[in-house]
Amino acid sequence: FGISQTSTVPFVGTHTVTTSDPNGLLTCNIVMTDSLGFIFNATKSSVKNCSVNIDTVPPDVNFVVSVNDPSLVVGDLVVVNVTVSESVNTPVVVCNGIPFNVTGSGTSFVATHTIAAGDFNGPLDCHVVALDSTGNTGSLNITAEMANITVVVDTTPPTATYCFSSSFGTRARVGDLITVTMSASENVTLSSFQCGDIVFAIQSSFGTELTATHQVAIGDSQNLASGCSVSFQDPAGNVGTATLDSNPLCSFLMDGISPEVTYSIFSNNPYDPHIGLIGDIISINLTFSEPVYISRVDCGGVVFDTAADLVTSTIGQYIVQSSDDTLLRSCNVTFSDIAGNPGLVFIDPSFTGGVRIGGVCEQDLMNCFDDFACRLALTNIYLNQIPATEDLCGCHPKSLLFLFSPSSCNATTNLQNGKLICQQYSSNMGGSISIMSSASDI
Repeated sequence: FGISQTSTVPFVGTHTVTTSDPNGLLTCNIVMTDSLGFIFNATKSSVKNCSVNIDTVPPDVNFVVSVNDPSLVVGDLVVVNVTVSESVNTPVVVCNGIPFNVTGSGTSFVATHTIAAGDFNGPLDCHVVALDSTGNTGSLNITAEMANITVVVDTTPPTATYCFSSSFGTRARVGDLITVTMSASENVTLSSFQCGDIVFAIQSSFGTELTATHQVAIGDSQNLASGCSVSFQDPAGNVGTATLDSNPLCSFLMDGISPEVTYSIFSNNPYDPHIGLIGDIISINLTFSEPVYISRVDCGGVVFDTAADLVTSTIGQYIVQSSDDTLLRSCNVTFSDIAGNPGLVFIDPSFTGGVRIGGVCEQDLMNCFDDFACRLALTNIYLNQIPATEDLCGCHPKSLLFLFSPSSCNATTNLQNGKLICQQYSSNMGGSISIMSSASDI
């Protein structure tokens, strides 16, 4: 015993009983020394009503396992209810090598665990160990009683098929909402769905039927029949694979790029393809960057007849009327691709000038037909609409007839107007032309 008071009477000694102390009636031996150094002993062979009784009996442990289904899969909860014959410290509960989370106190405890992907497969084997206050260990293993409870951890990867849809059929234009629906072989978690550089927004992420959406933006161009990356896994952590549904309606083209067209215009006039007389056929050659539907081709108010079906190239035509008097050069082509994207119009780089329809003197054309310089000058005047002061030869005010057939016109007047036209032509062509000094020189 430890003496806590040593100099005065009464003396006090204390001891805390431990599990190593002997059982039985308490026997005390006291040794004392007085102030002169005399030593004497006092022995009490049995202290009345005082005995040591150390607990060496292990506690009795019982537990009951509770599950919703005897075939446990990932995500299932296992509950172990533990009861002990006496108060013990928090027991240790281990099933299939997995420590359970234990709550409670005294003689009643609850241990729980949710089956995870890495858990051991096979019959459930639970072992409970409990220590009482004196260190006695109580334990129980009742595997045999739980032979009908089995852990079955899934190791089979899930599979899925997906299908695209929109209100616009199997193609979508800018602004259209595309929905992808994925059907999985089991409950899965969908983490991402991406086609090319386009990331779909996931709308429903868990289950066997999952969806994701994307609103087509300008610049989107992706064939959704292939090239999609899908990330998903089942509750056991198995990574799945997804393929496009074989239904042709599930294949999809997301088109956010406007089609383009280049064009050139020409006439079937036998004298000059840049000039159209009454009855001549004017053609516009259209080449598109992809299949399109054409709504209208309008060049300076002249509307061409074109194919209405899906085309990548076509030739529109117009027959020159008596009321026509215009230059066909800039055209407005209204068209769209299959996805409905409106088109962009560009003039063919090889196309220069234009076609002048109406207001053309056929006699000029006939007189210039065999003269290359004359035809160049005539075309330049008509295409650039160079003015002339008057109708000198009974034809059109822009007539060149007086330049090449002086006998049919007044030579003096022709000379003055010839100078005007030749100077204008010279300026437009970037060169120079010598003007003769007398009418006879024409």
